[in-house]
Amino acid sequence: LISQSSAAPGCNNTISVTIVQNVPLPANGASVIITFNPAVSVGLREGNVTLRGLDATSFNSVGVWSAADNSLRLAVSSDLPVCQNVTFEFDVCNPASVASPVSHILLQDSKPVNISAEGPGVGILPVEMDSAHVSTDAQPLRVYAPLFTVKNIGQSSPYPGVLNTVTVTVAANFNMVSKTQVVLHGFEGVDMMSDGDLLLQGPDAGKFVSLAGSPGYGTWVGCDSALVLELSSELGCNTSRFTISFVVTNPLLAQDCVDVRINATVPSTCEDSSFFTVTQQRIA
Repeated sequence: LISQSSAAPGCNNTISVTIVQNVPLPANGASVIITFNPAVSVGLREGNVTLRGLDATSFNSVGVWSAADNSLRLAVSSDLPVCQNVTFEFDVCNPASVASPVSHILLQDSKPVNISAEGPGVGILPVEMDSAHVSTDAQPLRVYAPLFTVKNIGQSSPYPGVLNTVTVTVAANFNMVSKTQVVLHGFEGVDMMSDGDLLLQGPDAGKFVSLAGSPGYGTWVGCDSALVLELSSELGCNTSRFTISFVVTNPLLAQDCVDVRINATVPSTCEDSSFFTVTQQRIA
């Protein structure tokens, strides 16, 4: 059996495994090999991988990852008898970008994972591991594309030439880590004195810093009619949400509501790249 804890892009994901074999696997000779489909991106670095769980010590609590084979090799360190559950888990970092995404919503789908064993007097051919016992999102290495799941914006006043407090609430299915830059585009007609630091308000204002390094500020870029918000700390995979406000001066001439868009550049916490981008979306 095999399953995962998270389908969120760029987030930590615990892979849980339970195996039962019909032949004994002796210590100091036998190995168990878990092989992922070559089309699937697995967030593991070459070399040792820490194992946890009830029976992790059966493999000295460590496996060895081979990127060339997309496989995890587990050297048996204590005899594994027949017909006995062996349960362990290990962590991967879900990809946030792949060469050929499944769709604009799904980055990669789960594909069959094989398990085999080898060693002196041991030969278990690769067989497909079962993940049908869990929900679709718990099937191994199914990962969503990074998206903003909440994109709300509102204002305090529609009247010309007055101060107007704009409030934005954003949530994401990825981890907005420190140095993530969220950009709000499309504030045409806004009367701002100059480019540079713009004071933020609201419950999460203190989580941001301007490009000049001022805590509690964003950065106004007039030529793009855009506000750049840079996070000073990590929001977390399960709490990647914020609400901020800022004050602008409304234009004197009447205009319809503007079409505000949002996108982000996010430092990667996995080994696949230095950063990933979140496609521009309309905010309403």
